[in-house]
Amino acid sequence: MPDHTIHIEEDLLIAYADDPASVRDPAVGAHVSSCEPCAAEVAELRSFADCLGDDATWWAAGGGADLSAALREFALRCEAEDAEAEPMVRPLLQSQYRFAGANVLRKKRFHTGGVVRLLCEEVRRQCVKEPLFALMLAEAAYAIAERLPDDYYPADAVYGLRGTAWKDYSTACRYLGQIENGFDALRRAERAYRKLPDPGVDLAVVNLCRALLFFEREQYPDALQLIRSAASRFDQRLERSRYFQAREVEAIILHQMGDVESARTTYEEAAVFADRLGDPDMKARAARNLGIAYREAGDIDGASRYFLTALQLYEALGSQAMVVHTRWSIVMLSLAAGNPEDAADSLPPIIRDLTALGIIGDAARAHLDLAEALLILRRFDAVEAACAGLFEFFTRAEMLTGALRAASYLKECAAARRLTRGDIETVRKYFSDLERAPDLVFAPPPG
Repeated sequence: MPDHTIHIEEDLLIAYADDPASVRDPAVGAHVSSCEPCAAEVAELRSFADCLGDDATWWAAGGGADLSAALREFALRCEAEDAEAEPMVRPLLQSQYRFAGANVLRKKRFHTGGVVRLLCEEVRRQCVKEPLFALMLAEAAYAIAERLPDDYYPADAVYGLRGTAWKDYSTACRYLGQIENGFDALRRAERAYRKLPDPGVDLAVVNLCRALLFFEREQYPDALQLIRSAASRFDQRLERSRYFQAREVEAIILHQMGDVESARTTYEEAAVFADRLGDPDMKARAARNLGIAYREAGDIDGASRYFLTALQLYEALGSQAMVVHTRWSIVMLSLAAGNPEDAADSLPPIIRDLTALGIIGDAARAHLDLAEALLILRRFDAVEAACAGLFEFFTRAEMLTGALRAASYLKECAAARRLTRGDIETVRKYFSDLERAPDLVFAPPPG
């Protein structure tokens, strides 16, 4: 029979509560399972960790002789702030119009850490649903965080709150293709995090986010270096979920660099890990990534199976932006399989949905996909209409840049019945390059 008069040391219980896999001695888990006081202590520690939030760290309690008491005091304060913020803010999150009308920046009662945490949580949720709303919420979050006094929390913990708000603003920028704004936000996040007593994990998160921005700009070597640095730090700190997220991003980068086999192996590891954690968002990402890997390998059936799995998961999560992107992937699978008819029929509603979500760059790419499908079908009048629609799309969006000139070039070629798939590919590549260099001038292909 276990001896319940002897309990696990507090430091070991904290480690076990944070990540059971980090405690190598199986006797610890067995003791916690059979000892009511230790089990209760683990449950309480996990409850406090939930109050602190995913991006908080133990140092936020302020240290001191009685770490446990300081931790409880800080966690209880955060819990009280969160409870106060919930009824004030939650009703405003029903729509961006309601939130904008509330004008929270001018009302002092909204200037609390609890409001910032709730807004950041909603930013992360809305990025894949309504990115424009996410951006609005992120702007409010960092503005409130910056207005809080520097001594708002013990141990300079307010800087952690500010860093998280700027980091989440960067993520919203990335979803909307605002890459330079995203980099600027991460510089601000890093400056805030560096004022913390132990910023190691937070700075690794910044590196992860920077890697994603470099990836969007197709600067793959820079992205790979940053993501491997982040993964190493997460591994050292036993941050299991973040470690596998970093490995997942590493796989995506390797995929784009041509190492498809290594990428697929890592995707599969991430899928197994997500299934073990029971994390539906991670499972959806892994399935979608595997779909892309199988499609690139020419395995249409395998790709279709994974894309459909991802679609079901994203629909269950209510992640509208990712639902639309996954539907788009499935449609393009039809085109790759030699079924342009299905692509031509399915792309117009996808274009409308991407436009409504404010994802302008992807909506433009979907316009190009539609024009290509119609060109394959030799529906020249419809090709001309699609290219004219792309020109009008950029005009309405007031994107009076090289993108408009590129769209005008396609429109003229389609009207003259001399548009080729090579022309479409040239413009597709130009749109991609334009995101990295907004002042890039469009040059029509020779001939």
